[in-house]
Amino acid sequence: MILQVDNVTKSFGARDLFRDARLRVGSRDRVALVGPNGAGKTTLLDIIAGRQDPDSGTVVFARDAVVGYLEQEAIEMAGRTVIAEALTAAEHVSSLEHKITVLTEDLEASEPGEDQDRILAEYGRLQERFEALGGYTVESDARAVLFGLGFKDADLVRLTDEFSGGWQMRLALAKLLLRQPDVLLLDEPTNHLDLESVQWLEGFL
Repeated sequence: MILQVDNVTKSFGARDLFRDARLRVGSRDRVALVGPNGAGKTTLLDIIAGRQDPDSGTVVFARDAVVGYLEQEAIEMAGRTVIAEALTAAEHVSSLEHKITVLTEDLEASEPGEDQDRILAEYGRLQERFEALGGYTVESDARAVLFGLGFKDADLVRLTDEFSGGWQMRLALAKLLLRQPDVLLLDEPTNHLDLESVQWLEGFL
């Protein structure tokens, strides 16, 4: 079980949005939260994501689980190109790449012996982690996700602030998908997508 919601209650004034809500989500489950406007879907997602506190009850994630949350609220991005902004989702990979580069330089400057063996061991560990995180394919993965969500090749070198709020929401979704969180919370992710992008997202998920 990667997510467990137990007896969660939330009220606003005299109105109960939900009472004693329970939810169990396994690592490969896909769950749709369905209800009319104002029923409390966003509030429940906010509580699961830790943005709001329940009146009572608990939300528990598996140990070390990474949570990603796409909210309905407007998202503003500026100062980077679309592809550069998307790649910020893989900053942990870029950091690893930098460390590997530094270790490579240390290796070239080192003499055979215990110190070199230590550097080699660390280099191997980081290289294995880099490959596991898709370090060699991160840019092509970013392009594939952006294209799937409707961006064109020429869009990737345009600044993010040239795009409308709807397109910035698409970019925010792309970044979230590239992070590959263990728990992915999407609040009406198809609001700003056309049919082709919706179909792509369904297949991706």
